[in-house]
Amino acid sequence: RHKKYDIYYLSSSKIIKIGQYPSEYDTRSNEYLDKLKVVCGRKDAKEIAKFVDKALIMESSGLGIPALVYMRRSFERLIAISEDKNNLENTGTTMAERIKNNPLLPELIKDNVRLYNIISEGIHNETEEECMELFKLIKSGFTILLRKTYEHVQEQKELDELSKLISRK
Repeated sequence: RHKKYDIYYLSSSKIIKIGQYPSEYDTRSNEYLDKLKVVCGRKDAKEIAKFVDKALIMESSGLGIPALVYMRRSFERLIAISEDKNNLENTGTTMAERIKNNPLLPELIKDNVRLYNIISEGIHNETEEECMELFKLIKSGFTILLRKTYEHVQEQKELDELSKLISRK
């Protein structure tokens, strides 16, 4: 019973999509926030969610460079949280090393750590359209890492509960 509206402009030579309701931003922003609240503290979740929201707004507006910048910030913060670090500041380790050694990222991402460098290069050297393509890569990596971190946190909670039950017996 949900409805989605697409708005098009018809010129003499082509059809151009100029809008939609609800926007891509409206349909995806809450799914990230709910998992982030479980994965990290409320303050960190709000900060990461703020970056994700801005990235999704930029993406839905077709602005690839700022979308990529905000999603990269979110990804970096989530990497720190998935490493169980309380401090989100620079650890002196390169992001490539942190990605390669992250226990929750799938091998496909770990084996292609150069993607992070490609994304950084893209922000400085690519067009809006090329950055929109790169945005899809980092958004996918962020989504995978968030899901895996969320599952890890949930599993740890279950193991803690099991440990408490066992200790009571």
